[in-house]
Amino acid sequence: MRNVAGLTAHDIQERLNHITATDVAAIMGTSPWKTRYDLYLEKCVELKPLEPSPAMIWGSMMEPVILQFAEMILREHHRRPDLKVTKNGCRRRHGNDVMSCTLDARVVGLPEAVEAKTHAAIHGHVDLSEWGQPWTDEVPAWYRDQVCAQLACAPDLERVWIVLSVGRMMPAFYCVERAQHVARIAEIETAVCDFWDQHIAPNIPPGDSEPTLDTARRINVPTQEEMAVALPDHLLERRVKVNTLKNRLEKMQERLDALIRTNLAGAIKGETPKGHQVRLTTYHRKEYGVKAADVTRMDVRIRPLR
Repeated sequence: MRNVAGLTAHDIQERLNHITATDVAAIMGTSPWKTRYDLYLEKCVELKPLEPSPAMIWGSMMEPVILQFAEMILREHHRRPDLKVTKNGCRRRHGNDVMSCTLDARVVGLPEAVEAKTHAAIHGHVDLSEWGQPWTDEVPAWYRDQVCAQLACAPDLERVWIVLSVGRMMPAFYCVERAQHVARIAEIETAVCDFWDQHIAPNIPPGDSEPTLDTARRINVPTQEEMAVALPDHLLERRVKVNTLKNRLEKMQERLDALIRTNLAGAIKGETPKGHQVRLTTYHRKEYGVKAADVTRMDVRIRPLR
C-alpha cells in the first residue's frame, strides 16, 4: 500500500531513519510550517499519521501532469526532441548516512532533476511574493534548501528544475544550479549532521525552538487514564495569563469592529486617508452543527507602515 505521496510503509520507515530533503528547511530555520522541535518529535516520538490535506492530495495527483509538461518544455529548451524524464533512480542516500531524498523525477542522460510544485490549485488565494522571475533561482528559501539537500544527496546532478503550477496560470520554470549554491549545500550538510548527532541520536529535544500545535496534537496519548507526569509550573501559569489576555483582546476587537461598522453607516466598503481599506462580505453559512444563516465578514487591509 502506498500513501498519498506514493510512499510504501517501508519507505515511510526509512524516512524516519534519515533526514530527508523536505526536513532540511526545518533544521535551517527557513520552513514556515515546521520547527526544529517538530522534526525532533517526528523522528523520536510516536506520532499519529499525518492526515493529508486536500491541497496535498491534489498536488500528488497533479505531479504526473506537471512532469509531463516539464518533459515537453525541456525538450524545447535543450533542443532534444527525444528527451525523457523518469522516476527511476530517484531515491538517493548521502554518503554521511544521515541525509536522503526522493527526487520527483530526473532527466535521462543529463545531470538534471525536476521538482514539481503546486500552489493555489484548489483555491483562489494566490500569493507569489516569495517567487521571483521564472528561469532564475528566485524561489522561496524553504524550497531552495530542499533542492540544495537533494543536490547534496545526488552528487551526479548539476541542477534541479522547479516547475511551479499555480491555479489558472501556465506553469513557471525555475532552476537551482549546484555551482551557485556550493556554500549553502555544505552548510546544510554540516547542520543536518550536527542536528542528528545532538538531538536525534541521543534523543534530546532542541532547546532553541518550540513545537507547533499541529505537531503536538499528533503525539499519541496513552490509554492509562490515571497516568500523570511532572510539568513545569510556568507553562500552565503562562497559559492562564495568555488566555486571559486573549479574551481581553477579543472583547477589544469586538468594540473596534462595532465602531468600524458604525462608521461605515450602511456602506459595504471604506478607506482611510492613509489608504487602509475595509470591506463587508456576506456569505451563506451552511448548517453543519449550527443553524444555517447569512453571515457578514469584515476584511481589513492595512497598507505597510513606513
